[in-house]
Amino acid sequence: EMLDRVFMHFGGGVVFQVVASNAMFTILLLLSFALIALPARIGESIRGWFIIRPYWIKILLVLVSLFAIYQFQTAELKPFIYFQF
Repeated sequence: EMLDRVFMHFGGGVVFQVVASNAMFTILLLLSFALIALPARIGESIRGWFIIRPYWIKILLVLVSLFAIYQFQTAELKPFIYFQF
């Protein structure tokens, strides 16, 4: 029953609802995919840029990352997409 609904009666509008309700997560996910797809030389240049920065910039970036992680963990939990079936 569930597989039939997924493969035969799937509405594309649900995808846009999930993306719209999780906009920040979607942006970060797409950014992560883009970083993975970059050539290795670009990744190395980003790494090199980070290495030569002063410690206060590194600490600031770590704090921003921790804040983002905290925001994701404390966000209101939304039902998983399959619960709509």
